[in-house]
This record gives sequence, C-alpha cells and structure tokens, in this order.
Amino acid sequence: MAKNLINSIYLSAILIVLLVSNGLPKAKGQCILEEGPESACPVPAVDLNCDSECKKINPTYTGKCELEFSGPGVHCHCYGPCPP
Repeated sequence: MAKNLINSIYLSAILIVLLVSNGLPKAKGQCILEEGPESACPVPAVDLNCDSECKKINPTYTGKCELEFSGPGVHCHCYGPCPP
C-alpha cells in the first residue's frame, strides 16, 4: 500500500512539473542586429549611452559596448532576438 502511495505521489509530481513547464517562456538567442554610433561608448565598460541609442532604433534592442576584434576601438552593438 505504501508503494502505491509513493508511486501516485511521484506520478502526480511529474504531471505537475510537465504542466507548469509547458507554459514557461522559452529563452531566445540574442543576435547583433544593428551597429550603434561610435560616440555612444566613450567609456568601454559603461553601456548606458549605447543602450539608449539602440532603444532609439528599436525599443526592444539592448545596447552593449564591445571591443571589436576586426578593428580598433570600442563599438556600440545593438542586440535583439535572432530572426527565425
């Protein structure tokens, strides 16, 4: 009898987890969609100006000051959900 009780509790817990996890939003990848103005990153570690410039382009974008490997200096990159 105890085994049946444990099995039913275990099965109920699995069903609850599956029902709840089905409604959770899925994480979406972020891609560089635009390049913000170079003047938005006067201080490399501060993303505030870059973020506001990217939000002017599209309110859903997030701006981040990053070091470019292909060229000198820090650039403002605007991130958003990757296109399908």
